[in-house]
Amino acid sequence: MKTTLIIFGLLLTLTACDPKEEICKKQTAQAETSEGNLETSESCVPDDTGGDEVVDLPPIEGPVEGEVPFEATLFGASATFTNFDSADIDKVQEALEHIQKIVRTNEFRERVLKHTYQGVLQFVDNNGLTNAQIYQKLLDGSETLNPAKNNTMDLQLELYTNNSTSTVGYTYPNTLKIWMNTKFFDRYNSAEVARNVFHEWTHKLGFGHDSSSTSRRPYSVPYGLGAIIQDMALDL
Repeated sequence: MKTTLIIFGLLLTLTACDPKEEICKKQTAQAETSEGNLETSESCVPDDTGGDEVVDLPPIEGPVEGEVPFEATLFGASATFTNFDSADIDKVQEALEHIQKIVRTNEFRERVLKHTYQGVLQFVDNNGLTNAQIYQKLLDGSETLNPAKNNTMDLQLELYTNNSTSTVGYTYPNTLKIWMNTKFFDRYNSAEVARNVFHEWTHKLGFGHDSSSTSRRPYSVPYGLGAIIQDMALDL
């Protein structure tokens, strides 16, 4: 049986959820695709005001590798889950633990700072920010719709199933919610889930990418950082 659950600081807590009112918006999805172009559609997206109770728990303890900013040692995750069973949540929890361990490392910091596109230290679709500013924005955890600098990935995750699409996951600019397709989620390992979650979370920070599969899209903030996360997670 699927239910709605909540996790903060990578520690699990069960909660009851109030239903959210559905509000129809004509939006273009911000999505990660396995191949090809983004399928766009008009759909109803939830009103994210109010809702779940969040339990304030600290991030998991663990080693800090190398010299990283103090904010990196505080980096954690807060997530609500809809349509996830316990095994699904375990997979996401492992993915979030990967992300937290990676962000604590000097290797991650260096890979973000030294990311290049066409021989220049930059990401594509960087919103005018340098690599250093993008790295700091990650550590701040300041989402567009939740701008407090709390060093936390604030996530609202929901599983859905569409076996006829190449969309791995998607979100919309006016919602905190991230939808994850079971077509891919069910067969993904925790490193791939970590990539997908981090990719979609960077959309919540305000970063976008080309909707079609262009030569420059892999160097955008969502795709570029997602690739770094997956690559480093595979070595954990």
